Amino acid sequence: MNNTNSTDHSKQLRTWAKIINDCKAAKASGTTVKDWLKANNISHDTYYYWYAEVKKAYVNDSLPHLIPFTIGRKNYLFCESVNGVKASAIIYSIVETAKANGLN
Repeated sequence: MNNTNSTDHSKQLRTWAKIINDCKAAKASGTTVKDWLKANNISHDTYYYWYAEVKKAYVNDSLPHLIPFTIGRKNYLFCESVNGVKASAIIYSIVETAKANGLN
């Protein structure tokens, strides 16, 4: 994606994040998503496309430190004991804390 497309996409993400928040606020007051979309002339497919894009951007930008943890979590399935899982979690926690604090 070139810089112009990236900027346009970022603007659209911010716009749709606001739209999604408006829809959630309406939902909290009892309006269904379907009714809110109809009242605001937004198609179901377009709304859920941008809902997924906003969610993906949030996860990628805000929570990248969780991705290694989910990979590590799958590896815990192969530990042979509860103590092995605890030991792995402790070591993993120390390593991720060091990374978060800029230590190599």
